[in-house]
Amino acid sequence: MDQSRNVVKIAILDHSPELGGAEASILTLCKHLDKSRFHVTVILPSEGSFSRELVQSCISIKVVHLPLGLVRLKRGTPFKSFLSILAYLFYIKLFLLRLCVYLKKNHFHLVLTNTVKAHLYGSLAAFLCSLPLVWRFHDILSADDFSPILIKCMVFFGKVFPRKILAVSNTTKEYLTRRGLKDEKIEVIFNGIDLETFGVKGVSNAFRKEFNIGAKAKVIGCVGRIVPHKGQKSFLLSIPQVLRAY
Repeated sequence: MDQSRNVVKIAILDHSPELGGAEASILTLCKHLDKSRFHVTVILPSEGSFSRELVQSCISIKVVHLPLGLVRLKRGTPFKSFLSILAYLFYIKLFLLRLCVYLKKNHFHLVLTNTVKAHLYGSLAAFLCSLPLVWRFHDILSADDFSPILIKCMVFFGKVFPRKILAVSNTTKEYLTRRGLKDEKIEVIFNGIDLETFGVKGVSNAFRKEFNIGAKAKVIGCVGRIVPHKGQKSFLLSIPQVLRAY
């Protein structure tokens, strides 16, 4: 019996070439998947620290190139001119064509998208290739982080394209349902943790010594890239309120 016929081929689409939190969760997932049951290929629009980490971990990757201007396009960034819109549409169309050819040629069974931009173009690619689609949703779909137009696009796409949306937290799911997505379509699955990463002894003591923190003092931190939507400002502003209460 050909065992390869029983292996589920999954294409994971991620928009960021750099290693962030969402990418780290995919890296952990790929490392610990049952290789006899699943074969994963991570598809990226550009090379970066994430692609290098995947290669080092012997995880299959494919780079379907997208111009860096589009890769680095930030949320809510206005287009400078009508010509720039046409240029972006041309490159996205070309990117989608290449992506669809790759998905079809390699006979994937499932598409999983892992970031907001990947949800959008991944939905179109999966639809055009007649492949089942799952979103892995890491973000809080609020007006603080997304423009009203982008929120409407995400909600429309979320209603039409994915068979399932896997939210990383109950709060993430709550914001999605507030926007009108059906509760039964959304499943909360927390990000996996590689326990071996946190099994190194002595790290806590070294950290306390470096910053002159007492052995019994409680330590509160905020881990994430230093960008507005990660909430470091809210974290800092909340400290006086926490100190007054505790």
